[in-house]
Order: sequence, then structure tokens, then C-alpha cells
Amino acid sequence: MKKQYLKHLLRDLLIIVISVTAAVWLARIGAVEKFLALTGGFKILASFVAGMFFTSIFTTAPAMVALAVLARDFPPLWVAAIGAIGAALVDFVIFRFVRDDLSKDAAGMFTVKIRRKFVRLFRHGFLKWLLVLFGGVILASPFPDELGLAVLGLAKIKNRVLLPLSYVMNFIGILAIVSVARLLSF
Repeated sequence: MKKQYLKHLLRDLLIIVISVTAAVWLARIGAVEKFLALTGGFKILASFVAGMFFTSIFTTAPAMVALAVLARDFPPLWVAAIGAIGAALVDFVIFRFVRDDLSKDAAGMFTVKIRRKFVRLFRHGFLKWLLVLFGGVILASPFPDELGLAVLGLAKIKNRVLLPLSYVMNFIGILAIVSVARLLSF
């Protein structure tokens, strides 16, 4: 059983290494600029797609660049609002299909005794919502949303809570990124 969790953890680490390498490569070849050129005047579509790519460690870096570039000519609130729709939809799909695997892999890193204490501690009341808030903060950050979704899976969050939480947190994260990028570009 422990071998399976270790195997999944190694697989996930390999995916992270590959994704960071791919993000650097995409940035170096100018893929972001080419993507923005392809969308032409459709900044709404570009914001939506860039938001979709904001969710995964594999694509977060190029998405942040694309969102920052879009915010130069398009109001940052619009970029964040539309990008957050794309991000929330991808988060929802990931959560629906891999929720159980993510929470099992996260839980597999701890002994059974620690897991039981953790589950009892965070299953009810204030501490459960603290865990939900922590997962939401991860969604807002440039960290991979899969990590935040794993935390939310441990909290056994309902689907009806995930979508609005993901939207709001991704909106905040994207707005912060495009705002900082605009400040730094002046």
C-alpha cells in the first residue's frame, strides 16, 4: 500500500518537473505571443483560455504571462473575471474526475494513525472550513490547483461549494498577478 503512494508521488513529481521544463520552453519559443496573435482581437476568448491554463503547474507560467500581456490593453478586472471562469471550470473538471485519487495520494503520505486524527480534526465545524480556506488560498496562488483540490478533497467539500470558491479564489489570484504585472510595466 505504501509503495503505491510512493509510486504516485514519484509520478506526480515527474509530471511537475516535465511541466516546469515545458513552461520554460514555451516561454522561450514565444508561444504566449503566438497564442495572443492567433486570438487577434478576441481578448475575452484569450482571457478565458489563459484562465483555463492558469490552473495546472504544467501551464501556470505561460498563462500568467498571457494574462499579464492581456491586462496591458484590456481592463484587469475583465481579464480576471473572464480568466477565473476558465480556471474554475477546469478546477471543477479536475475535482470531479480525480477528487478521490488526489485525496488518497495526499493522505497516503501519512500513517494510518495520523490520518485518522487528521480526519477527525478537520471533518467538522470551524476546522473543516479552515481547511477549505487553505485549499482556496492555494487555488488563488500560482501553486498548482491540483494541490488545493487535494486539500479540498480531504475536507470533503461539496461540488456546489467548489465552483463558486474556485471562481472567487482564481479571480483574486489572477487579479493580483495582472495588477502586479501592470505596476511593474510602468
